[in-house]
Amino acid sequence: LIAGRGPLSKPRNTSALPRGSALIARATGAVVILAITVLAMWSVVQPQRSSDRVDRSLELADAEKFGEGAAEARSAHRINPTSVEPFFALSTVERASGNLRGGLDPLEQAVRLQPANPLVWERLGEYFLFDLGRPKAALSVLQRAVFLDPRDQNVSQLFVKAEQALEVKRERQARARRLLKRLEKRRKEAREQSALPGNDQIQSSTQPATTSQNTAQPATGR
Repeated sequence: LIAGRGPLSKPRNTSALPRGSALIARATGAVVILAITVLAMWSVVQPQRSSDRVDRSLELADAEKFGEGAAEARSAHRINPTSVEPFFALSTVERASGNLRGGLDPLEQAVRLQPANPLVWERLGEYFLFDLGRPKAALSVLQRAVFLDPRDQNVSQLFVKAEQALEVKRERQARARRLLKRLEKRRKEAREQSALPGNDQIQSSTQPATTSQNTAQPATGR
């Protein structure tokens, strides 16, 4: 017996050795396992890198370095394009810089990315209500958030605030319309009064007196 294979005169059993197709199958399986492992590691590392960039962008915004902060938020999105946090960070940076329109766009992108996420609708509704002063648009957005998560107390409170703000805005608009009507009525009455007969004679009779007063001023000299 040599290394357990039996007498030398006995033919070697080659059936136990992997043939070509078996080798290919085993190699393919190994490659698949390796790829899955790499992807799993990548899926853990990338979100953390993106989160670090988000934190960095907010820090730069606090330091009033808005251009760099926006660049960090966009980099965070490229690293992890499935997350909405980079959009939230970019909106915060743009709003802090005074660019309200620029702060709205990222929130709308977040809604398009995750329409089933009630948080994105809540953040968009907050922006419409508090930053843009558009309670009607806020109500429309927050209705979606309430539908997705009716037990969220924060969303419910925002919805009530949006309704109250819309009522106040409508009342102010109604008062403004009433004021404009009163002003227009007074202008019309003034025009009608000036067009009455005799007003021209009154104005012409007072004109010479005014002229004589102006010409009656004594001349001064040395």
